[in-house]
Amino acid sequence: MPLIASKPWFNLIWFQVFWFTAVLGQHQTVLLLVLLLALHFLLLPQRKQELLLIVLCAPLGMIIDSLLSFYAVFEFRHLSDGLIPLWLFFFL
Repeated sequence: MPLIASKPWFNLIWFQVFWFTAVLGQHQTVLLLVLLLALHFLLLPQRKQELLLIVLCAPLGMIIDSLLSFYAVFEFRHLSDGLIPLWLFFFL
C-alpha cells in the first residue's frame, strides 16, 4: 500500500508548510524544521530518490532566494504588516 507521503499533492503541501515555517519563524524554528524534515523522510517509501531531489533542488532554491533577498525583491521584515506573499495566491 503506497504511503500518503508519496503522493505529489502531499509533497506540494508539505513543501508549503515547510517553507512558511522557515520564512515566518526564521532562526527560531530551526529545530522544528529539522524534525519536520526527519518526519518527511520517515513517511517516504523511496528515501534515496527524495534525498537526491533535495540535494539537487535545495541549493538552486537557496541561491535564487538569496539573490532575490540581496536585490530587495524579498523583504521579510514587513511580514508583520499583514501582507500575504504573492506566491501564496498562486498556491491557492
